[in-house]
Amino acid sequence: MEKEDTKPTALSGVKPLSESMIPRVAVQHLRNCGKSVVWITAPAGSGKTTLAAQLCEHEGQPFVWLRIEARMAAMGVFLSAFLAAFRKAFPRQALPALSSEDIAFPVDYLRRLIAAGGSSRPMLIVLDDLHVLPMDADPLQALA
Repeated sequence: MEKEDTKPTALSGVKPLSESMIPRVAVQHLRNCGKSVVWITAPAGSGKTTLAAQLCEHEGQPFVWLRIEARMAAMGVFLSAFLAAFRKAFPRQALPALSSEDIAFPVDYLRRLIAAGGSSRPMLIVLDDLHVLPMDADPLQALA
């Protein structure tokens, strides 16, 4: 039986971590804070993506990594990309298909997708560059 690889295979577009990188104190804090959702915000170039990548690397849990693009302001594009990221992270999981009804009611779909991907296990979800979406973008409203 092949062991499922939970290393950063779903980490697209991010440099692999160097073996010599020392986890930051912030990574330790995020691991131990007991929160189910953590927003990492800071100015451009301050290391948010690196921090998230370190958290994914050192947690040992499955994770989904989606780099947000401006075109994902459209709900259908966002959900399609989110589903693709889940498929990459959980290639053996049965994930819910995306329908036009799901685009109209995205919160229910996101809950089903996360539940199916996680199978009641903790997971990390990174939405990198979320700031590129306009504040009134439908995906931001669904995530709120």
